Amino acid sequence: PLFVGEGPAQGSLTVVSATSSAFSSSDARHLTALSMQAGIAINNAELHSRLSQQQQLLGAVLRDINDGLVVIDARSQVVLTNPLGGVLLDEEIDSQPLQRQLLALAQRMRSERKPTLMTDLQIKRPDEETQFYEAFASLVRYGEGEEPLVAIVLHDITAQKAEEKSRSEFISMVAHELRNPLNSLNGFVKVVLRGQAG
Repeated sequence: PLFVGEGPAQGSLTVVSATSSAFSSSDARHLTALSMQAGIAINNAELHSRLSQQQQLLGAVLRDINDGLVVIDARSQVVLTNPLGGVLLDEEIDSQPLQRQLLALAQRMRSERKPTLMTDLQIKRPDEETQFYEAFASLVRYGEGEEPLVAIVLHDITAQKAEEKSRSEFISMVAHELRNPLNSLNGFVKVVLRGQAG
């Protein structure tokens, strides 16, 4: 019988000869050993196929998500990035402000023993407008006795911040423009209410 992993037999290894009594008990032992090795090989091939599919799925998710991902280990080393996370870190040339902020965030999570943390980060690059990111950090435990990793997802909120700034400036301008006529109107109403205008 062919045993592939745990559970019942998944088939059998059959050897046929045209002559009777062609196989000895020694041959039977060899065939039994061969069937055991074949079952192990088939099981390993299935596991390898499943692992390969999972790796392809994980690679596709990391490649195609619209946010940056940076994973930092206990020694403050960047151990994994998705393509967008790598681009964000590679864009930093001299002072590396984003990487410093990410390392500080990872250190803060470890020192405060928080499983998750969310914060806003901003990067001022020379000759460019400030970029804003929402950072979602999580501790990732991957091995017994190993220090957890910190996975940080970076979502670009620069457009939202610009919209909030425009809205705030508009409200401030409208309030300023309304305040002058309202002050005049308020003064005239007080004069009328006091009867000073006849």
